[in-house]
Amino acid sequence: MTEVSFYILNQAALAERINYACRLIEKAHKNRMSVIVHCESQDQAQVMDETLWSLKPERFIPHALLSEGVPSCPVIISHGDEVPAPKDILINLSQKTPTFFSQFNRHFEILCQSADVLAAGREKWRFFQDRGYPMKKFDIAS
Repeated sequence: MTEVSFYILNQAALAERINYACRLIEKAHKNRMSVIVHCESQDQAQVMDETLWSLKPERFIPHALLSEGVPSCPVIISHGDEVPAPKDILINLSQKTPTFFSQFNRHFEILCQSADVLAAGREKWRFFQDRGYPMKKFDIAS
């Protein structure tokens, strides 16, 4: 059964969600785990891609947009209705829970102190709780 983790950032900036996603991706990559980052939109996916490219060269993580068709990369960035092949971890930056979440061992939700993001997060929490998924919550200070 998929293990669901909620990371609650103490900041309101939406960009902090992407920055924190990069930290989780780095950790997963060091542990040789593959990751799908599911974004809200093409624009957000592009920002995620650019942020990963902007990491220092020694921190480089091979990644690609799903629309580029590079399935062998350890990190794939998707958005909208794109259904990626399962990997070890799903990081969801979308307001909605992707229909394919249960194909992953671990599912991460990254929330910030934005009213819209928190409201969507509460709905997701109830969704997973009602279905009996094992869940963890982490409050992240800056």
